[in-house]
Amino acid sequence: MFGAATSSACIIPVPLDREGAPVNHTPQILVDQSSPTFGRIRRGVSDVFDFQITVEDEDLARLEEPDTLHARFLRSPATGDKLVFLADMTNLAPVSDNPARVAGSFAALQYCGIFSNAPSTDLIVIVSDRPFIDITHATEPGFDPALSSGGATDRRQWILECQ
Repeated sequence: MFGAATSSACIIPVPLDREGAPVNHTPQILVDQSSPTFGRIRRGVSDVFDFQITVEDEDLARLEEPDTLHARFLRSPATGDKLVFLADMTNLAPVSDNPARVAGSFAALQYCGIFSNAPSTDLIVIVSDRPFIDITHATEPGFDPALSSGGATDRRQWILECQ
């Protein structure tokens, strides 16, 4: 006698459109909307001025989990040693006409008075979409103030010449 073999099968539907993790766009410091202009700048010892940046990141305009940007101001010593921490920017604020842009500034100071012992000083701004390594770790071996926690970054530089 022959019997019919029966089997049961389970079909698991697979979604046609699978959404992956959102693409992480790199923040871009907008050169034409930052002041002073990046590159070589000349100032007097008694001049008070600030450093202003505008940054664009498409991820700022995301409705779900938008990026929070962080900016750090650093000095490159003439000796070529590691970068020196100057300040974190805490005032990055949305630009009203574009949800993908923020702007902010580092304090207005007499920078040439501060760096008067050098004919020129390289000042660097780095913007990251992840927090920078906390400055409280500065005394630890291998500390680098330019590192962020796995973030996408953009970096620009001023060369301050004091007269």
